[in-house]
Amino acid sequence: MDRLRFRISETDVARESPGKSWNSTLFTKTQGYLPGIPHNDIMKEVTYPRFVNVDDDLLLTYRIGQ
Repeated sequence: MDRLRFRISETDVARESPGKSWNSTLFTKTQGYLPGIPHNDIMKEVTYPRFVNVDDDLLLTYRIGQ
């Protein structure tokens, strides 16, 4: 089973891309944890991760695969 892996982009990079060249400097290194949340073993079992916009919030939904 693969672990959660994602990157965080600079603010508004997708909205304001005409003036920017898409490259790795626009993103953080690959992360396997969520900033601000203590590391725990549950995140090792995440399956089907999905980020969803709800108003001004970004939510992570996922299943725990066991």
